[in-house]
Amino acid sequence: MRYMRTYKRAGITLNQVGCVVIAPLGLLYFFVRSPVIFPFGIYAALLPFDNVLGLGTVGTLTRYFGIATVVAFLANRLILGQGRVFKPPSVIWGWLTFLLLASLSSLWALSPESTFRGLFTLIGLFLIYLCAGIYPVEKREVEVLKSLIVLGGCLAAACTLFLYAQRVTYGESIRASLVFGEARKADPNQLATSLVLPLVLSLEWIARPNSLPKKWSFVSTVVILLAILLTGSRGGVLSAAIAMLIFLWRMHKRLSKRSVIAAGLVITTIVAVLALGFLPQNLLERFNLNVVLSSEGAGRFSIWKIGVISFLNKPLLGYGYENFPYAYDLFYSQVPVSYDPGIHRPAHNIYLQIFVETGIIGGFLLLAVFWQHWRLARRLSRKDPASAAVEAILIGVLAAGLTLGNLYWKYFWLAFSLILVVANAERRANADKTFGNTAKGGRCYGIR
Repeated sequence: MRYMRTYKRAGITLNQVGCVVIAPLGLLYFFVRSPVIFPFGIYAALLPFDNVLGLGTVGTLTRYFGIATVVAFLANRLILGQGRVFKPPSVIWGWLTFLLLASLSSLWALSPESTFRGLFTLIGLFLIYLCAGIYPVEKREVEVLKSLIVLGGCLAAACTLFLYAQRVTYGESIRASLVFGEARKADPNQLATSLVLPLVLSLEWIARPNSLPKKWSFVSTVVILLAILLTGSRGGVLSAAIAMLIFLWRMHKRLSKRSVIAAGLVITTIVAVLALGFLPQNLLERFNLNVVLSSEGAGRFSIWKIGVISFLNKPLLGYGYENFPYAYDLFYSQVPVSYDPGIHRPAHNIYLQIFVETGIIGGFLLLAVFWQHWRLARRLSRKDPASAAVEAILIGVLAAGLTLGNLYWKYFWLAFSLILVVANAERRANADKTFGNTAKGGRCYGIR
């Protein structure tokens, strides 16, 4: 009673005290009990907002959710899983070998400092990917994770549309993006590509029976599609188109032709109406082939030409990871180009970038990593039509890499992590069928 009188004098109710105590305990429970949902699901949902969630000089909010994700996965396995995890799938070793080669390239890099900075980011993203590869996730958790990704994509797309309606655009252009002040603005190209993940997962809701109400699936698909188009990102639109076509092609063998044809017609109608009725003429001109050729892809053709010359002059080991701009500068004044892109430019192509930075060995190693993940995603989509989305997302993100430098972006690694999450959900289901309650208790995962 004495404590209750003290609370009353301070103006604090027992309900407020309960919220202060119970809420953190509830978050801590989910943190340890289901890290795929919290914090990994929140991390995945926030990725389209990555550039505008800066915390000054200490990084971004998603960075700390990423760190929390690694801690949560480890805490779950140590506390609830008794230290037992799934055996890492073989595809993980490809990325690990690539990281080792990128680290060794610092020995001959033009700028070792740039290599170390790039490796710091890459290793952090790999740790999240590794945790997703060894954690025994349940299928219901995978569905919640997908829902959170779609929710985050819808919120980002809706914010983009709202800002565009208020005539808030990226820089001095007519392109839509997330712009929260002068210091917080998202690159329209990267924003558009990050929205490919929720777009395909939203499309999956339309194609699958017994999913969310169809009208909400259509709404989310339309909102995300419109946001991608308004960014004016040619690479993002190409990535979205390829991902949707791959998904529909994979699904047409599992679903009725009527459903697939209906989904295809709806998407085609949406794109046509949005492009012809809502997009400004100046924005539409960005997709004109003559405009692309006259600007040489915003200078990309010249950058690639200089990059190829750089590679041919040092093809075996390259110039060091994250050193493409320095290699580019070496030959900038020696290669005649019709469009001057300026000095110290990024590659705008992850394939050319890696071949220049790590040579033939690193380039083909990276291609082998992509091939291995595609084969795994393809096997999953053959077994379960719901897994066709992760294959389509992977291909779409890799297609965007032809014109963007997205190798160290969080959504790029999320596409690979989703494949491992879906694969582990299948392994978990098989373990539960074979071992029953023993598997559910987490005591058998070390032998699977």
